[in-house]
Amino acid sequence: MWVWILAFLAVAVVAYFFVFRSSKKLNTVLICGPCGAGKTCMFVQLKEGVFPTTQTSMAPQEGEFVFTGESENANKVHLVSFPGHSRLRSGLRDFLPITRCIVFVVDSLDVSSQARQYADFLYDLLTDPTVLSGKIRMLIACNKQDAAAPLPPAFIQKTLEKELDHVRKARTSMSTQGSEGETMYLGIHGEAFQFSQAACDVQFVSCSSTTREGLNTVVTWIRDAI
Repeated sequence: MWVWILAFLAVAVVAYFFVFRSSKKLNTVLICGPCGAGKTCMFVQLKEGVFPTTQTSMAPQEGEFVFTGESENANKVHLVSFPGHSRLRSGLRDFLPITRCIVFVVDSLDVSSQARQYADFLYDLLTDPTVLSGKIRMLIACNKQDAAAPLPPAFIQKTLEKELDHVRKARTSMSTQGSEGETMYLGIHGEAFQFSQAACDVQFVSCSSTTREGLNTVVTWIRDAI
């Protein structure tokens, strides 16, 4: 219990510091996603160009730097990698006011079996008022494409859209039963959900944080987004 309390406090302190420091700048790139998707590995690869020995993070990692392989004269980017555990997820919203774009990392090997977990996380993001403002773009990075038999991005997109449709129906049903504080409706009433209906621009990319395959595409997308 104390571990989670300390972890939550660490998230809150880090979030307060960076939101306060960057209150006039909307320049943060937020890497997020469930545990084990490869967020920390991607963060280190983008920052240092090396494959790290990682473990489950309990606090955000952040840095302001030029991406590996870029000219040292390029503009620095503020990158935050947020822990994936659901108990810490509420702290993610504290970073959204300074976020320009989100890189949502998924494990291309387990999307089918963990579709509900991914969809719940995405639903919370896509219906957040800050994201609904349309000022934040999202890239869904289909990671671990170097592994044997990874799911292709097109299949992952369809799987997530189908599961988000189920989550939306469940959340909407709860709302009609009288729950308060519900966020806006995701997508279009009466139609099956598609990412093209989201308030923010959502793109998919194939990548591997281990081999760096596709990370140049991620960097190009980030540069365009900020």
